[in-house]
This record gives sequence, structure tokens and C-alpha cells, in this order.
Amino acid sequence: MGKKSSVKKTIITAGGVILVLLTMTVLIPVLNELTEIEVGYNESMEVFQTPHPEKPQEQLVTVLYVMEEDSKKINAIYIEVFHTKSQEVSYLQIPVDTRVTLSEELYKSLQAYAPELPQYLKLSNMAESFSREYGLKGCNRIVSELLGISMEHYVRTDTDALENWWKILKKEKTARGFFEEYTVWLEETSADMSPETRWMYFESWQNVQQIMVEQAPGTQEKDGFLLSGKRSRERLQELMAGKSISGN
Repeated sequence: MGKKSSVKKTIITAGGVILVLLTMTVLIPVLNELTEIEVGYNESMEVFQTPHPEKPQEQLVTVLYVMEEDSKKINAIYIEVFHTKSQEVSYLQIPVDTRVTLSEELYKSLQAYAPELPQYLKLSNMAESFSREYGLKGCNRIVSELLGISMEHYVRTDTDALENWWKILKKEKTARGFFEEYTVWLEETSADMSPETRWMYFESWQNVQQIMVEQAPGTQEKDGFLLSGKRSRERLQELMAGKSISGN
């Protein structure tokens, strides 16, 4: 009986070892495959990181949204046209009480980001239905449709920061003094461009000596501003072509 029991135990132990080996043989290729999938995912994520631009653009068209901190209310809108080799910057002001009716196509597209967004609105309220992360991207899409010209860049600022920035641009500048002032401007504002990219334009902004501000064509009515889309688009195109308010 003792010998039979010993043989039986040996057979059971050997069977267990074989079972473990077979299980490992099956699982190891599966584990290797899972590990490869995880590495592939990380590599693909790196591909989608935004690269730094190789060199500054010769022309920047940026929408400036004047908004107080922790507020989605827009107090003022300026289309900034900056020819980076020029000493002048032009601003086309778009009244924030401008009435807008979104096209069906844009309205349906934006509802994916803001389900409560109304199709009829005033520009001062257009950021309220968006998240803070997507808000100004959505606003740029609305302004782009309104003017018929694609707006890629934006800067969010408050009233005091913008007024101070304009004063800085119009005065005599020293390299050291402007470095500190430009640093403050970047810290007080947020933008679609990274701080590294905005620093690429430091010397261009340092050379600015004059700013020109004008209001977009249209009619002020009781229930809001009625923007002339055609004339505003033409005026913006003129500014982009390098024609200032004086026509030079």
C-alpha cells in the first residue's frame, strides 16, 4: 500500500508540473503580445504632441478676447493684424453686442462641444456655453464664419492688461525693460500658442512703434450691432495686405 501511495503521489506531482508548464507555454505569448500593444499605444501618443514651429510667421492674425478672470462674459473683441517685419499693428474692433445667427452646419458642429449653445446670440455671450478648455476655439469658429476669414490664433486678456500692453507698444523701449514687460504680458494672458512660440516674436514686438484701432463696419441698432459682413471682410483683407487706417 505504501509503494502504491508513493507512486500515486509521484504521478500527481508530475502531472501538476506538466500542467504548469503547459499553462506557461500558452500564457507567455499572450503576455508578450499585450506588452507590445501597450508600448505601441505610448508611441502613438507621442506622435500627436504639438511640435514647435521652425520659424516665426511673417503675419499673425489673432483674435483678442477681453474677459475678466473667472468669467465667460466677453467685454471686447479685437482682430489683431501684425506684420512681424512692420513697426505697426492694426486692430479691427468687433462690437460685442453684434447679433449672430449661426449657420446650420456650424451650429450642429458646435453642439458637440456645447449642447446648450443657442443658434441666435450676441458675441458677448458666445463663450458661456463652452467649457473653458474649448471656449475660445469655439468662439474663433464663430468669428471666422461671421467675417468669412479663418481665425486660427487667439489671446485671452483682461482690460487692464491690454491697456497696459498698448501703452508699452507705443513708448520707447529698451531691450532689458521690454524683456520684463513682455514677460508680464505673457504671464497675464493665455493663448493658443505656447509661451515658447510667443517668445519667438519678442524682437518683432519690440520694434513696434504704433498701433491703429478702428471699428468694423456696421450699424448700431436698438437691439444690438448689425455687422456688415462683406465690408468687414474686405477691410480685414486690406489690413492683412498691409493697408493701415490711413490707407498706407
